[in-house]
Amino acid sequence: MDLREQVTYGGPGWAQRDGTLADEIARGDIWAPYACNSEWGRLRHVVLYCPGPDIQNIASPNQDLHLRPVRYRQLRRQFHRIRRAYQGAGVHVHCVPASGRDARFPNLMFQRDLFYQTSAGAVVSRMASPIRSGEEQYAARMLANLRVPIALMINGKGLLEGSDLLWVSPKTVLCGVGRRTNESGQRQVANLLETLDVECRPVPVPKGVQHLLGCVQVVSPDRALVRTEIVSDSLLSELARLGLEIVSVRETDEVAEHCALNFAVLEPDRVIVADEVPVFRRFLGSLGIEIADVVPLSQYGNAAGGLACATGILARDLA
Repeated sequence: MDLREQVTYGGPGWAQRDGTLADEIARGDIWAPYACNSEWGRLRHVVLYCPGPDIQNIASPNQDLHLRPVRYRQLRRQFHRIRRAYQGAGVHVHCVPASGRDARFPNLMFQRDLFYQTSAGAVVSRMASPIRSGEEQYAARMLANLRVPIALMINGKGLLEGSDLLWVSPKTVLCGVGRRTNESGQRQVANLLETLDVECRPVPVPKGVQHLLGCVQVVSPDRALVRTEIVSDSLLSELARLGLEIVSVRETDEVAEHCALNFAVLEPDRVIVADEVPVFRRFLGSLGIEIADVVPLSQYGNAAGGLACATGILARDLA
């Protein structure tokens, strides 16, 4: 047998795979057609996770990165209310199966932290806190089950959490570098995004917030809401460089203590926001931002997060 004549050895009939991973994602025949290149494109698919009863058995909330004890039954009701809000807005909700290990992973409800979607697959985080180490396996399993390619898993000494990455334009991502994302993690993402002709620029995360998402929300192609009293000049300069209007958000109790800025953007200037922040909702209304729905988030707040943190973004309409 002449192996050179066999297809498997490159003989007649051999066909070379061509095109890019992004092309295959867009076709949807191999990979699911989930992609994202903005924070404001019409939201199509999200991931949510509801913890089990073990979430209320945490002995030391502070050590587990929570602020106060979480009441399971109330959290479960709030989870279902969030799911209905998304479904009512035409968003497809994918629920991650319960891990059965909520005592070991008490922060799995915050899916945004675990991965970051691009137009060519997902970036799987590498969590900074030992309490959260290992959550990444649930993100990887969920993505695989949904036929989402993993373009990058943060490795080596890199640390990165998805909530530190923000699309500020289809060609620019800001990466918050601080306690939860380090320079190595940022460089790994920058190298990936460079292959997509996207620039990833590092900016410092201010003290007193967990992630970049906690101080910036890009609500449309030309406008960002920013906690200007606490963010760095370099972050403001990056937003201004891109021509974004910067709307200052004051450091009120609702913003600083109740995660008011932690809302979900459904499409340009249309959001779902927390029930617990009425003054902030009026502020949004004064900006012409439509509030599509209001959801209770007290138990997510007890766990030190909000709606945006809880929502893993799988797909938006590409900008």
